[in-house]
Amino acid sequence: MSDASEEQMTGPPPPAAARQTGVLPKWAPWVIAGAAGIVIGIFGTLGIGAVISSINSAAQDPRFAEAVRSCGGENVGMYLDDNENTLVLDVKGDEDSAGASYLDYACLIEELDTPGRVVSHIEQTTSMDGRQSEEWDGIEFSWSYHPDRGIDGVFRYVEP
Repeated sequence: MSDASEEQMTGPPPPAAARQTGVLPKWAPWVIAGAAGIVIGIFGTLGIGAVISSINSAAQDPRFAEAVRSCGGENVGMYLDDNENTLVLDVKGDEDSAGASYLDYACLIEELDTPGRVVSHIEQTTSMDGRQSEEWDGIEFSWSYHPDRGIDGVFRYVEP
């Protein structure tokens, strides 16, 4: 048989990559290493974030829980949230059927050592002022006031 007839029977030779089965191209280790680095980076970042989050939640400030306990405990208008790192206050207004009393509010203000300037700001807030906010000693209190709804606010810890 001639070379031409042998080529017709078997076809053209396969490409070089197909002939070398089991051998990776020269660039493959770099791609694999890069992909592995990305995966390790993502999971490492998520893991570090989870550790920091657990440290932050474990290092909670007890002032809110102590204030609520001293002021009669949680109720419809005064309760702890976010792993006791947030204190929600909903003081009854003229048209509210439920909520904390103004005595509960006054007790919290005293227990949290709220400065006089902040108390004055809260007491001078009108329904036209919108949401207000003050900070002291690592605590932020943001609130709104309307005679029909009373004082609605959130205490939360902030970086001092």
